[in-house]
Amino acid sequence: MAITSLVNPTNYISAHDDLWHIADSDNTAYVDFKYVFDIYCENVQLIRAKVYPNPSNLKGYFNASNIVSNTMKFDWLSFTNNFLVHTLNDSGQITQDYTIQVGEEYNGTTFINLDSGIVTVSNQIENLLSRFTDNSTRPGSTAPKFLTNRDRVNKTASDEMFYIGVILPRGNEDPEGSTNFIRIRQYKSDNTFLSSGVLTNYISSNTDIHQINISPSGIINAGISINTNTEYYDVELMQWQGGSTYSISDTMRLYLDCKRKYDTFNIHFMNNYGVFDTARFNLASRLSMDVERKSFEQPDYRLGNTVSYYTGTTLRQYHETKINFGSKYQWTYKLTMDFPTDIDYEWLDELLMSPQVWLQIKVAGGFEFYPVGIKATNYEYSKHINNRLRAFEIEVDMNQKRNGFRR
Repeated sequence: MAITSLVNPTNYISAHDDLWHIADSDNTAYVDFKYVFDIYCENVQLIRAKVYPNPSNLKGYFNASNIVSNTMKFDWLSFTNNFLVHTLNDSGQITQDYTIQVGEEYNGTTFINLDSGIVTVSNQIENLLSRFTDNSTRPGSTAPKFLTNRDRVNKTASDEMFYIGVILPRGNEDPEGSTNFIRIRQYKSDNTFLSSGVLTNYISSNTDIHQINISPSGIINAGISINTNTEYYDVELMQWQGGSTYSISDTMRLYLDCKRKYDTFNIHFMNNYGVFDTARFNLASRLSMDVERKSFEQPDYRLGNTVSYYTGTTLRQYHETKINFGSKYQWTYKLTMDFPTDIDYEWLDELLMSPQVWLQIKVAGGFEFYPVGIKATNYEYSKHINNRLRAFEIEVDMNQKRNGFRR
């Protein structure tokens, strides 16, 4: 007689949400009985927890979230102008497998691994609504899809990056090699079709989820030229339906912004799906600086043959009374986005929730990417029916303090 059942979380549930394991045993009548839960990840034991039975039903409950979520990895992004930026692995970047083993302890003896299971969790977080219900954005999905909640119509420019995540399932290939792929279709200002290019084998990994760059430079680096007459282009995710038949599963439309009045600042941030999105701030920006000073005071006179308060006779130079011997500087950008849609106002809450945010700044010779912190601690969702057109403003701390002169 031992463990009679073990119920584990559903696969691809968020690693950062509750991960309840429920065990049952027919030995709970023993004095000082405890359930023994062991968590292993990549053959390493993370924890052994001993849990008393729940008084109401004598089952053992263990929430593994705080343990498993610490195995997820975030520092995988290296900025590049290529179309394919990164393919996410299943060792903590987008998913993670862990093993749960449950045993018992009673009469001073511990019995381990009486039942076990393997759970696959995802490095995603749940939205406010429809908790635990959206499996279309997780590995194992059958349909290609952009991993974002943003509007499907956006702007970009030839010297910018536009990062977005994509799930492009590779498991439904036929013996002749047909598979899902990405197509680029370009159009003139009068909506006349210009040209089409196909990225059939550009993403060849068997992993489903990728970080891509669909800016003009990214597409050019993938081997598709941007026509000089192009007003906008569609990035289409094509799903194989069998034989020679394909359908459009998802589309992102990008208009080329060639007449910019202000410098554009792009913020790349990890969204709720565990991949990076690009938020484009193309209106006025303002840079401010905070100074932290350390100083000491001294008398405003000097003692000698006389008591002097200054040097010189014609041009007097008074003695310092307050000495700034150390200082630090911290900069803040205030950025403005041009009238987001209702959909984008819903999506931008993910910028405030993001665990990793990068500000792309144009410098001589190219771009630099700075880690920044969002200063806002609350967010108001806006709808056009309530507030009409409303620009979106945000302040970010440049996480790059500088030291001043030390005297």
